[in-house]
Amino acid sequence: MRKLLPLLVAVLLVPGCSCARTQANELPNAYIDLVSPSEVPVGDTVRFDGHGTDVDGAVDSYSWRSDIDGEMSSEAAFESDELSIGAHTIYFKVKDDAGAWSEEVIESIVVLEGASVAESPVVESFKSSPPTIDVGQTTVLSWEVADSSSVTIDQGIGTVQPMGSMPVSPATTTTYVLTASGLGGQSTARVTIIVNAEGEDPGEGGQQPDDEESDIEIPVFEFYPGSIPAGGTATLYWETEGAMDVRIVPNIGDVTTAGSVEVAAPGVGVFEYTLIASNGDDTVTADAELESYLILFLPQFGSMTCEPDIIDSGCICDSGMPDNWLMVGDNGHEAAQMLLTFDISDVPDDANVTGVELDLSQYQTHHGNPFASFGSLRAYVDDYGEFGFVEFGGQLSGAVTRWSSLAELDEPKASDGLKTAVLDRLDDDSIQFRLQFNLWSEDGDGEADNIEWDFNGSYLPQLKVYYQE
Repeated sequence: MRKLLPLLVAVLLVPGCSCARTQANELPNAYIDLVSPSEVPVGDTVRFDGHGTDVDGAVDSYSWRSDIDGEMSSEAAFESDELSIGAHTIYFKVKDDAGAWSEEVIESIVVLEGASVAESPVVESFKSSPPTIDVGQTTVLSWEVADSSSVTIDQGIGTVQPMGSMPVSPATTTTYVLTASGLGGQSTARVTIIVNAEGEDPGEGGQQPDDEESDIEIPVFEFYPGSIPAGGTATLYWETEGAMDVRIVPNIGDVTTAGSVEVAAPGVGVFEYTLIASNGDDTVTADAELESYLILFLPQFGSMTCEPDIIDSGCICDSGMPDNWLMVGDNGHEAAQMLLTFDISDVPDDANVTGVELDLSQYQTHHGNPFASFGSLRAYVDDYGEFGFVEFGGQLSGAVTRWSSLAELDEPKASDGLKTAVLDRLDDDSIQFRLQFNLWSEDGDGEADNIEWDFNGSYLPQLKVYYQE
């Protein structure tokens, strides 16, 4: 027995014995899916969403932090309205069930001090013409509002268009309040229409001479509209009583005792016109102002929807054979990745891309739910070039968006990753994607677990790009 003991020990220590070998743990990977919005006023809510993957285990912990505020959350997704003012770098990482943390991934967000990202509505003008009437007469309310989603006027008028006019006939002196609402808040403006009772002094509707005995009156001397864009025209109205000679300066000259004339502002600014009325004994004057402004060209918004290029789109199986069949998953005996090429040349090269959606909702699945077998479906930007020379890829990284179920696939998917990818390729006029499931090899059950789209029908993926010129 003593002679056998050394031999037994030697057998237990022979290198290569499977009972003495351990496999190294692979680190998980972290992905930030959403930090939105990317610019907010302090106190507004920001949504954070991320996920992780682990090829040899499972993700069981998450960590978010800010370079300004420190630790933020240990959840995969959360919301916060407590971010400090400043430009934040956001870090995210995940931990696997072996206790190993991934490398951190980063995103950025700017928190503004005391200012809303959206512009408040601007009431460009709100006035009546004429501003003073007698009982039973009518005046015209006019208004112009910018950057609003709704405009209302009280006194029973209700909701109106951002620019417009309407006649009103109040029985007594009345103040009208216009309220404009938008993403940036509310703005209000007021106009008071003076209604003279019978025999009452006309007040603001006209100007009396210094001599109270004068027989000359100017009930109306008013521009409508009172504010115009540079290069436009306004109508100047006037009405006099008891005058024999009437003229308007500058530039207009002698006129009839009542009438109207089209006037073009001589530039940009506020210009004053004077009416001079005389009867040979007395002279009375009245002033009217015309404002001319520059038009600010607002940004134009556009969108583009395109389907895959039939020549450079299809699928590639792990056997290395490309096929113009649009499919991802496995076909029963080998795995397949889907390749999509979209022509984005209709988007201007200098456009500000505001959002991108990848719509896969027109899919068909004939053999059950592939998500149950393969995990999440992911889209990667991949400049694979000509379809005929493409090769099958293994495990990919850096997905720009993902779907976790058929229910998610039923809706268009938007992400910052998609938006950045399109922005980076506007000069190239096209963008290419490779789609694969998290488990990128076939599952060995001999069944075709896949999702497909029909090139011969109307069931195709779509790329939707929203932009601002």
